This record gives sequence, C-alpha cells and structure tokens, in this order.
Amino acid sequence: MKVFQFHVSSLLKSIIHVGNSIKTLDITATPITSPVTITAGSTKTLLVPGNAAEIVINSDEDVMVSEHSSFSSYYRILAGIPENIGIVRRDNLYLKNTGASSIVVYFRFVTL
Repeated sequence: MKVFQFHVSSLLKSIIHVGNSIKTLDITATPITSPVTITAGSTKTLLVPGNAAEIVINSDEDVMVSEHSSFSSYYRILAGIPENIGIVRRDNLYLKNTGASSIVVYFRFVTL
C-alpha cells in the first residue's frame, strides 16, 4: 500500500485564485475607510475596486449586507463573526444598520 502525501495549501492555491493584497477603503471620490460608522437605520454604499475578489466584513453588532440598494434581498452578518463574501465583478455593496444605535463595521477587500 502506497501512501500519498501532498500539501493541501499548495493544492488549493492551484484551484482557488488567491488574492495578493488588501484594501481597507473603497473607490468613491471621497473613500470610505475601515472602520466605518453606520448610524441607526442608515446605509453605507461601498464602491468595490475593480480588482477585488472578496470582501471580509466584521462588526460588534449585526449588520445587513446586500447587492441591492433596496435590500429586497440581503444577508445578515452576525456580531463578532467575520464573513468572507466573494464580490468578483460587483460594482456596489450596501451595508445597513437596522439597530437603534450607531455601529462600527470593519471591512477589507481582497484584491488580485
């Protein structure tokens, strides 16, 4: 019986494109930087860099994330649990605070 040994990380890197840099700001004329404060009931629009592959989002409070400004569909990121979201070929990403007080949201784009 032969035992095959391989390195999972090198195998995954050949299958999944790995980003080579991060950005902690969006590409608006006046960049939104991380961390960003979102007041109660309001939304922040992030303009996604053209070379971004994913975004990592974390907050001490729940935050809603959507590709639609209307939030007709959304994903809730739970407080204290960082989430990675693929965003290739995405123009805007919307973050919404549905709480009664301001929240601080941390984000970073993983770029190619």
